[in-house]
Amino acid sequence: MSEIKKSIEKKELVRSRTEEVLKSLSLNPQESLVNDKPPKRDMPSRTQGTDSSQASDTQDS
Repeated sequence: MSEIKKSIEKKELVRSRTEEVLKSLSLNPQESLVNDKPPKRDMPSRTQGTDSSQASDTQDS
């Protein structure tokens, strides 16, 4: 009985953890969309992603 309860509690913990992560990701959805999608399509666009992130860095300052 206690073993089952422990496993259920663990699953609840994991679920709340994932929800926290998803929430933190959705805080800045546009940025994650811009930065995540090109690298997933093909590797060369990963360099473009770093270039755009450097450009946004200069914008901030």
